[in-house]
Amino acid sequence: MHAREQPGDPMAAASGDPPAKASAAARRRAWHGDTRLGWLFGGVALIAVGWAGYQRWLGASAWPEELALLAVVAFAGFVSGVAGFAFSAIAAGGFAHLRLDPIQAVEVMALCSLAIQSYGVVAMRREIRWRCVLPFAAGGLATLPVGVYWLTHMSVWVFNLLLGVFLLAYGLQALLRPIRRHWRGNALTDVAVGALGGITGGLAAFPSAFVTIWCTLRGWDKDRSRGVYQPYILVMQLAAVAWMRAESVPFVDADVAVPCVAVALLAAHFGLGVFHRLGNLQFARLVYALLAVSGIALLARAL
Repeated sequence: MHAREQPGDPMAAASGDPPAKASAAARRRAWHGDTRLGWLFGGVALIAVGWAGYQRWLGASAWPEELALLAVVAFAGFVSGVAGFAFSAIAAGGFAHLRLDPIQAVEVMALCSLAIQSYGVVAMRREIRWRCVLPFAAGGLATLPVGVYWLTHMSVWVFNLLLGVFLLAYGLQALLRPIRRHWRGNALTDVAVGALGGITGGLAAFPSAFVTIWCTLRGWDKDRSRGVYQPYILVMQLAAVAWMRAESVPFVDADVAVPCVAVALLAAHFGLGVFHRLGNLQFARLVYALLAVSGIALLARAL
């Protein structure tokens, strides 16, 4: 195991607190000091849901299905706000029970995840090192078109089955016997890991699986890990939505997309507050658990 030096924090030194504690306290104060943002998200979410409800009422659509859809989005958004990923994995399981069209489900997941990741990147901007993100993004952008092509031109149940088994096995093993070895990496391995995420992003709107695993194998703390995979997911989701539009994939209706995105953002805002209260060990266990849950969700979609 290789020891890692933590950069100093001038504010922490001045206050006499350890750097990690002072940094965490500063983030919590920043989040609590921005309560108006929470009220803003809440208001936007209510307006969006009300507008969508009016549109649905005009079309005589059934409300129970709409409320169930928003409930799934809210729960998945909260989990994603805490962990920085797994929105698609959580939402996919709920969407399967709602019998949502597979392509429309991927589009809803991509749009909501795009909104959540945009907010997360802004909120975590001080932790992001773009030079570390670039190799992952380069690999992902190169292979994303392959994933989108497979989504629209072939059955992907075998892929979901294999990836689901892998994520479930990895997550459970890490929970039962945490992986303590810190692997060394380089730009080439980062590109390769990002390329795997590009394929899973196009196929399942879930680009974060391999990048998140790689961050845990590197032994990075929660802030550094999230500062890499969160902007990576954002880049992948932006590219996926743009590619779908270029391929003329039928896009989800606005009266479905707008309330889903608004509710997802509101839930993610409160989830981020929970993230700031977690220690590194707690966060690592949460990541392992969510990887296992992601595997279960993919297996459910395959079977």
